[in-house]
Amino acid sequence: MERKRILFAVNNPPAVLELRKSLLTSGYEVKIVDNGSTALTLCREFRPHLLCADHDLAKIDGHHLFREVKSQSATKHVAFVLMSKHRSVDERVHSIDLGLDDYISIPFDLEEILMRFEIILREIETFEAIPKNTSKGFSGKLSDLNLIELLQTLEVGQKSAIIKLQSHNAEGVIFLKKGEVLDASLKGLTSKDAIIRMFTWHDGTFRVDLRDVDQEKTFEESTSDLVNEGFAYVETWNQINKHIPSLQTTIRTAPEINGNLSPQEKSIMALIEDKKKLVDLIEQSDLDDLTALKIVTNLYKKNLIVEVPLEELKSNGKPKSVQKDVSANPISNLISNFLTPTSGREHQESVERRRKERRKAAERRVRPRRWCDLVGEENQVYLNKSELLMIREKLTNGRENKDANFINTYN
Repeated sequence: MERKRILFAVNNPPAVLELRKSLLTSGYEVKIVDNGSTALTLCREFRPHLLCADHDLAKIDGHHLFREVKSQSATKHVAFVLMSKHRSVDERVHSIDLGLDDYISIPFDLEEILMRFEIILREIETFEAIPKNTSKGFSGKLSDLNLIELLQTLEVGQKSAIIKLQSHNAEGVIFLKKGEVLDASLKGLTSKDAIIRMFTWHDGTFRVDLRDVDQEKTFEESTSDLVNEGFAYVETWNQINKHIPSLQTTIRTAPEINGNLSPQEKSIMALIEDKKKLVDLIEQSDLDDLTALKIVTNLYKKNLIVEVPLEELKSNGKPKSVQKDVSANPISNLISNFLTPTSGREHQESVERRRKERRKAAERRVRPRRWCDLVGEENQVYLNKSELLMIREKLTNGRENKDANFINTYN
C-alpha cells in the first residue's frame, strides 16, 4: 500500500519536529517547508495526501494557499488542515465552512493531532477506493439558471439527470428520467413540498449530472405541470416576499406586543426564542411555506418582529461569555479557587478528560466532503450565464418543433 505523504508549511519548522518524528514512526512520509510559495510548488512535486499549514504563513498565507491548492486540478484533492492561535470559534467554524478538512489550534496536543490526521487520511483512502463516476454534467449559479429553467430544459431535451441544488446551508436533489421528474428530496420533506421549496431558491448553486437514473416515481404530475405550478407559486412568493427584508435577516420579537394574535401568528411567534433568521422561522413552522411567509410578513408589517442590528450580530457572544464567567465566579470565589492547590491526581484526571473530549470532537469532525463530489466530478464544468444558455440551447436542440409553444413561453 502506498505510504501517505504529509506536507507541513509552518513559520517555525522546529515546532513540528516532534510531530514529524511520530508521523515517520507511524509510516508516513513527511516534508516541512517554512513558506506558502514553496508549499505550493511541493504540492505539485511531492504530491502530498495532506497539507497542514499555518494561518499566518510567510509569502502566501494559509487561506490564500488553500484557494490556490483547491483551484488546480492536480492538487484539488489534497486534504487541507489549517493551524492557528488566538482565533475565535466563529473564525474557526468559518474556515471549515470554506472547505478546510480541519482547523487545529496552537499549541496543539500531539496525541490529538495524530488522531485527526489518521481520520482524514483514512477518509482519503476510502474515497480513493471508490470507483469514480464518469458521467457528464455542468454546474452554475441559480441566479443564472433557476430550477424551473433547468427542469424545462431537461424536459424538452428528454434528458435523464440528477440535479443537486445548494442554497445557503440547505441541499436538495431532483431525479429525472427522459425529461420527467421522478422524485425530489430535501430535509425530510415530501417530494412535492421539497420541489416547491426549491422553486423559490434564487441564491446558491446547482449541479446537473447527466446519467441514467433508476429511481421510483413519486410525482403524479408531469414536468410541464410542475413547471407551470412552479411559475405560479414563485410569482406569488415574490409578491409577498418583497415586503420584508432578505430571508437571511435575523429577527427577534418586538419589546412590546400589542393586540390579539391569531393562533397561526402565535405558533410563529413561539418559534422565536431569542433571535432567528426569517428563513428558519418559515421552514421550522408546521404551516406550509407560503402560509408561513404570509404570516411572517404580517407580523413584520405590524412591527411585532424586528430586525436585529448588524452591530449586535457581529459582537454576539463575546460580551455574554465574559459576563457569564464573571457572574458564575464572584471575586471571592475566584481568589479562593486561585489559592486552592490542585493535586497532581486531579490535574492528571483533568488532562485525561480534556483529551477524551478532544478525541470525541475529532471523531465528530469527519466530514466526507469528498464524497459529495463523487457524482460526475471528473466532468464537472462550472459555467457562467452565457455558457449556461448555450448549454440549454444545445440540450433542447432538435426538439423545438415538438413543443415550440413551451419554449417560446418561458425563454
